[in-house]
Amino acid sequence: LTETGFTPKVEKNVAVLGSTGIATMKALIKNMHDGGFISEHDALVTEKLAEVFCGGRVPARTMMSEKQILDLERSAFLFLLRQPKTIQRIQYMLKFNKPLRN
Repeated sequence: LTETGFTPKVEKNVAVLGSTGIATMKALIKNMHDGGFISEHDALVTEKLAEVFCGGRVPARTMMSEKQILDLERSAFLFLLRQPKTIQRIQYMLKFNKPLRN
């Protein structure tokens, strides 16, 4: 690789919203659930996404690496895969080629 001029990608850190962002997003998610726009499982999925997007439960403006964020994503994905309603959604999508709103 050295002969071809390859250089490894420099990992960049990004400032995340942290716990403050998660709290804001959870309030919006609760309003959508209470208003009947999303199901209980939709709320769970979006809360996990909020945690990933905001960098987890860390102070606002914490600098995080791409690897740390990907680790959060993997953890949330594995958590959701263990949920019975997620499994139902996957099976339904594979069988009927459309989403299940459970």
